[in-house]
Amino acid sequence: MDNSIKCPKCGKSFPEGKAFCSGCGYDLRTVRKNTMESPPAEANNQNENESFEVINTFPLSDSLRYPFRGTGAYMLVIGTIFLAPMVLFYKFFSYICVFAELYMMVYFFDVIQSTIHGEKDPPEWPLFKGWMSIFFESVAYNAIIIISFLPTLIYYFLCSSSSQKMDMPIVAVTLIWTFFYFPMSMIVAAETRNFAALLPPVVIVAIVKAPKMYYLLCLINAAVLCAFAAIVGVLNHFATSFITKTFAGVLSTLIGIYCMMVICRILGLFFKEITNR
Repeated sequence: MDNSIKCPKCGKSFPEGKAFCSGCGYDLRTVRKNTMESPPAEANNQNENESFEVINTFPLSDSLRYPFRGTGAYMLVIGTIFLAPMVLFYKFFSYICVFAELYMMVYFFDVIQSTIHGEKDPPEWPLFKGWMSIFFESVAYNAIIIISFLPTLIYYFLCSSSSQKMDMPIVAVTLIWTFFYFPMSMIVAAETRNFAALLPPVVIVAIVKAPKMYYLLCLINAAVLCAFAAIVGVLNHFATSFITKTFAGVLSTLIGIYCMMVICRILGLFFKEITNR
């Protein structure tokens, strides 16, 4: 029996369980949904109850401990050593820092993929897979950041051009797009490794068709990012001398890597859950 799924957009075939087409980024879950018969009402109620249980038992504690398991602690230290100079002495170590930043992006995508494949511990330091691999991860990550914060960036430039102060309630509204767009775009990029999947229409369609658990995922990621921003703000507020600024920069880098590992772990667990259901 052939369990493959054919992408209706580009025609490529994939095994059952593939969520996105690696050729064009099309959401293959819609294909499976259309080919399946509608379950009875009792089965629908059971699925809703199961979905509710999954939402209430989301492994947040596992994700918070994840960076300290296996080689995770070493990766936190190594990543901080490589990235801290970018924060503190970018002008002197610009080329080294840029390469280290791009390499850490590869590691973050590896965290998502290893989680999807069932790995319980963080992956080891990624092997050099070639410049094209680093190029994709770096372009993908920067594109995701720019598109995710696009409403906030537009508002920032509008206020700067008119010499107006940014209104925090408006900033909070613009960040709603960020909190919903960023998680799904990271999942799609890690799963497909295709630039077409980074297009906003592909990501938006995936968000609209995502299960209810995705909204909890967005809230968790928003909480992690807000906590990180608050900690960095407090550190910078009390950093007045060179020593305190250096300490604040190193600690901010360490916490930032930790938060990204937690977020990528959560994204991988979410994707694994929806593909196994």
